[in-house]
Amino acid sequence: MFNSSRDALNPNINATTLKNRLWVIDHYRYRYGADHTFWVNSVLRRMAANANRYKFNYAVKGFLLYQSYSALQNYRYVNSMSFMSNVEKASYHVPIAAWGGAFGAACLLF
Repeated sequence: MFNSSRDALNPNINATTLKNRLWVIDHYRYRYGADHTFWVNSVLRRMAANANRYKFNYAVKGFLLYQSYSALQNYRYVNSMSFMSNVEKASYHVPIAAWGGAFGAACLLF
């Protein structure tokens, strides 16, 4: 059925065999190639591309998260240093809720 001497002289079969071999090589190179072997580099490259593309969104979200965390830490510090009435506690809870709500809204919008 398969004669190697006959197939060796047939350029059409040789071209088909070569195309199949090249396809298999490319398939395994892309499947188990550099991105597979050096996965840390590819992950860091994708993260850097996202950070570069969405830098303004990340800066806004980072600022809002920092402000909400700062308001919370300020409340905890003042609460540990003094006795506060419910009105004073509410005056500290309002900025925490406002910054947290702004951060949540920014996460939903961007």
